[in-house]
Amino acid sequence: MKLILGGLEDGRKRSVFTIANFLRLMNWPWYEIEEKVIEWNEKSKQPLPRNIILGQLRWNQQNSMNPANCDVDTFYKSIGVCQPDSVCKNNTNKITIKNPINYPFRVMKKGKKFPGRAVYKCSVCNKGFRSMKSLNIHKARMHGQ
Repeated sequence: MKLILGGLEDGRKRSVFTIANFLRLMNWPWYEIEEKVIEWNEKSKQPLPRNIILGQLRWNQQNSMNPANCDVDTFYKSIGVCQPDSVCKNNTNKITIKNPINYPFRVMKKGKKFPGRAVYKCSVCNKGFRSMKSLNIHKARMHGQ
């Protein structure tokens, strides 16, 4: 996702699909997803026409799908954004992440902070959460609040 958001020359239309679905599954509000995709498009050397961006966003808003799996050559490898790191390989030589949506959860599981979104802390046990909703569920279950 970092490489896609950095800007692309090829695969921009496919990347709109990937960005929108990834951020939706990360519980971003839809208006923030739209802002991010439009901002990303404007940074591109050859921005896609606004009507294509808006059409893709509307379609993604109405059709809930996961981003393409990492092994789908036409999505990531063909545009040069699949560069597996130690998180993808989980300290082995074999890639163990099958979908980009798993990456931030693996990072969080390792105890690293995933950049870009706020982490909400429990005031009782100081445990971190990615959303206020998760924090509230935790407080209700663990602390009876």
